[in-house]
Amino acid sequence: MSLWLPPLAIAILASIAVLMLYLAQVIFVPLALGIILAFLLHPLVRLVERARVPRIPAVVTVVVLISAALTGVGVSVGNEFQTLARELRTDQAYMSNLEGKVADLRRFMSGGVMADLEAVLDRVGSNLEGPDADASGDRAILVQAEPESQFSSLVAAVSPLLGPLGTMALAIALVIFILISREDLRNRIISLFGRNHLSATTRAFDAAGRRIGRYLLMQLIINASYGFALGVVLLLVGVPYPLLWALLAALLRYVPYVGPFLGAIFPIGMSLVAFDGWSEPFLVIAFIVGLELFSNMVMEPVLFGQSVGISAVGLIIAAGFWTLLWGPVGLLIATPLTVCLVVLGQHVPQFRFFLDLLGDEQVLPPHASYYQRLLARDQQEAGDLAQTALRTSREPAHVCDSVLLPALLQTRRDRTQERISAEDEAYILQSTRFIVGELGRPQPGNHGGLLQRLGAVAAWGRPLSSADGGDSVAATVPPTSDNAASSQSRQPRFDIVACPSHHEVEELAIEMLAAAIGPTGHHVHALTTRTLPGEIVEVIRQRKPDAVFVAVIPPSGFLQASYLCRRLRKTFPELPIIVGYWGKKSRFDDVLVKLRSRGASFVTTSIGQTQKQISGMIESTPSANLHRPERSQVHASHSNY
Repeated sequence: MSLWLPPLAIAILASIAVLMLYLAQVIFVPLALGIILAFLLHPLVRLVERARVPRIPAVVTVVVLISAALTGVGVSVGNEFQTLARELRTDQAYMSNLEGKVADLRRFMSGGVMADLEAVLDRVGSNLEGPDADASGDRAILVQAEPESQFSSLVAAVSPLLGPLGTMALAIALVIFILISREDLRNRIISLFGRNHLSATTRAFDAAGRRIGRYLLMQLIINASYGFALGVVLLLVGVPYPLLWALLAALLRYVPYVGPFLGAIFPIGMSLVAFDGWSEPFLVIAFIVGLELFSNMVMEPVLFGQSVGISAVGLIIAAGFWTLLWGPVGLLIATPLTVCLVVLGQHVPQFRFFLDLLGDEQVLPPHASYYQRLLARDQQEAGDLAQTALRTSREPAHVCDSVLLPALLQTRRDRTQERISAEDEAYILQSTRFIVGELGRPQPGNHGGLLQRLGAVAAWGRPLSSADGGDSVAATVPPTSDNAASSQSRQPRFDIVACPSHHEVEELAIEMLAAAIGPTGHHVHALTTRTLPGEIVEVIRQRKPDAVFVAVIPPSGFLQASYLCRRLRKTFPELPIIVGYWGKKSRFDDVLVKLRSRGASFVTTSIGQTQKQISGMIESTPSANLHRPERSQVHASHSNY
């Protein structure tokens, strides 16, 4: 039994959860760090265990070695910074190089608007300063503080480090216990969610572990490669402390968005103060920009392959949220934490909103996006969606069944329930008819439209003569430049008379059917909703088609289709009748039985199925009956229904 909560209760619970995460960050931050580090170190522990090392020694060995390596790196970086700070204070060459570049910039910006603006700012600043304080006659009082003891200085220096050190110590302890008891912890969490949700919980654990582990591993490879390349180039250019800047750049890239920018500031700034010219700084800047482009456009798509499942906008929102909540540590672990939330939304229906807000999967299916854009009167984007679907599938029938036809079904349902107005329905139908035509319209520089280049297009609009039935239109495939001459002297292989049951949307569905079956050279003779049943009988008697097609788009039209099938079956006992009941499939078995009892030969549920049914009928029909110039008459009963 699923638990349903009203939106207000969900909002209250979410607010309480966020407040707890903020107030208890002393506990939750080490816990989050410990879980993420456990994901990162788990492959190393498994590798050591394969060497027949017991679980506890393997975990302790891996954690101690990694901690020692990180501590050594931190100490080395600190020493390098101390040495650099000492050189910047004592070496006058650095200051002279920096002053020379500032002077170059001033000369570059002098003159014109910038000089006038600088003069105005100097004048305003001098006015704001006011008279000199010494001229007022006031005497300054010198206050001398007592010197602090060595213990107080030590406490003042160590106090800011106690918080981060305590957090890291607790995180390392959690990593050790998580790696030692990982199976027991997994079973406890599964039991917490309930044994009835065993499959969903298992899939969620596997997906979260796979995504986070792959993300951390690939990020490590990319950052290490970036730092190595940057260090080599800085060494060749002659920038001081190249190893330090390469290491900082590699580490800062773990911070989303801000990290690469911060990592580039240090080597660029060092190149500005280390050289008296501009060629070396510009060379460093050019290489960093090129390396960033190569990393973002080549390495990340190749190594990451499939995304971690977070959209770019979702990652920005998540980074801002976790930074606001937990500070710099939240920014560092924002991506893994957001991956966990997205996986939770994938496998737990109550948290689906996480997937919708943060995930990179398409929230709306193509037909819903198409319908929504038409409701917003955005015909251009709706047409682009249809074009994209056609280029992807390269099957017109699939595009009609997956995009256009479901949108028309939604239009009928919403109009029946008065969710949309008659004007909205008319606009959607008119736009869809225009889009179907645009898909087949020849484009400049092409031999035909997109549907034509794929071999399918419907040409509509030629009224039949009064002898053919009055309000009908013909649908055939317009000849392309390659087969124009031969198509004019060739009769259609298979003649179909298509009838809508009661609504204009079925006329549009018949147009889609004609576009789907058009490339084989068959002929679809489409009637309109204004054609009466008696006129339909007369058209069939005159054209002698190979089959009749009746389109039904729920929620209505079944009664009209049943009546038409019964009348046509009594009038033409041998004529194949295909009914396309496109849409509502929940009661299809009942619909099939009833329509077959009324005289339908076949009942289909999609344009693609109808296309296959017609192709099967063609293959089972002797070719001599298909290619003759004059068709044999269909035996017709003249009895009225």
